[in-house]
Amino acid sequence: METFNAQVSFYTKRFAYSEEKYISKSPNPSLKVALVVPAYNEDIQGFMSNLEKVKCLNPNQIELIVVLNHSIKEEEEIRKKHQSQFQNFKNLILNSGISVHFIAAFDLKAKHAGVGLARKIGMDEAVKRFQEINYPGLIVCLDADCDIAPNYFDSVLNAESQGFNGLSLYYEHPFSELDSKHLTSIVNYEIFLRYYSLALKSTGYPHYYQTVGSSMACRSDLYCKIGGMNRRKAGEDFYFLHKVFPHGNFKEWTETTVYPSARKSTRVPFGTGKAMIAEEEGNKDYSLLFNPMIFKKLSTFLSNLSTVFKDANSIEGSLIGNFLKDENLDKDLHDLITRSASEMAFITNFYFWFDGFKVMKYLHYCQTNHHPDLKNIEACKELFGTNSLDNNSLLMELRSMEKQG
Repeated sequence: METFNAQVSFYTKRFAYSEEKYISKSPNPSLKVALVVPAYNEDIQGFMSNLEKVKCLNPNQIELIVVLNHSIKEEEEIRKKHQSQFQNFKNLILNSGISVHFIAAFDLKAKHAGVGLARKIGMDEAVKRFQEINYPGLIVCLDADCDIAPNYFDSVLNAESQGFNGLSLYYEHPFSELDSKHLTSIVNYEIFLRYYSLALKSTGYPHYYQTVGSSMACRSDLYCKIGGMNRRKAGEDFYFLHKVFPHGNFKEWTETTVYPSARKSTRVPFGTGKAMIAEEEGNKDYSLLFNPMIFKKLSTFLSNLSTVFKDANSIEGSLIGNFLKDENLDKDLHDLITRSASEMAFITNFYFWFDGFKVMKYLHYCQTNHHPDLKNIEACKELFGTNSLDNNSLLMELRSMEKQG
């Protein structure tokens, strides 16, 4: 079996952003968790003040890597801000005893500069630091506009000790100080996100987890195995996690909470900030959700994979059969069956193949051609049996459902 050191060496040469190390100080030999935080034009002082409130029983087992980043075309004001932050905060140790390391990822190529590359630089550095102590620790992602629960550090260390390949940490958008219009938008958007995950879970689809960049984690050896983080300017979390999920031993971690900002933002093509703007400008209505019938039909298909393995033609004429045919995926399914030595092998191979991207294609295909969206209260009542009559109450119900697993 390939050693962790060999995995990291191979990854670093083939896939890392750079083979050089940004952090000269050696990691603590007890290091278990590296917390990676991309930061572009952020209030680092405020972020650090929030972290100072959070205690940690074993500070030597966790460290923060903050990646200050901007492109070569960045305006001078932000360049100076980042340079000042790098000088003022380097070699920082929190009140809890946790070390904080800052990376100056400045003047990145404009074509690639963005949150995906910033995460990659930080996560690559985390892997190199774990290599130094020959321990495949957990890389946890957070954003610099987030707040965290008082037990956050201890909780992620607890999760790491259980050996999971990856985590989707529970999150809630904070609502304080939002005007009514902004509040309506973020409530609709969070319902939209939770509905999608819970609806997929109801079908029996195994890779239903939330894909929120500020609340995800991956074991460092698996990080190397899947080729690391991508350089996408948005959606990097979705693409990354859907490479992680099929390897199993992934966990919804609800024992702590991340509080991502609900701010409006145009810095990325999509995501929470852009969704807020799209909703308020009337370009997108997040109170409309995928029709429950789409998920019910997907559930029927997934529960009959053994029949599909024995006879791929059994789905001809069905909604999923028409989707696969119209998207020219039916031949791929037949090939998958042919390549699989047994039913169990087929089902395993199927979920590597029928990934989150194909699921999304299926949903949009059904949405466009067969089952129009429903209002969120109606859709959730039909699929989950919720009782709420207003969106705020509905969100509380969905949060409770997710926390209860």
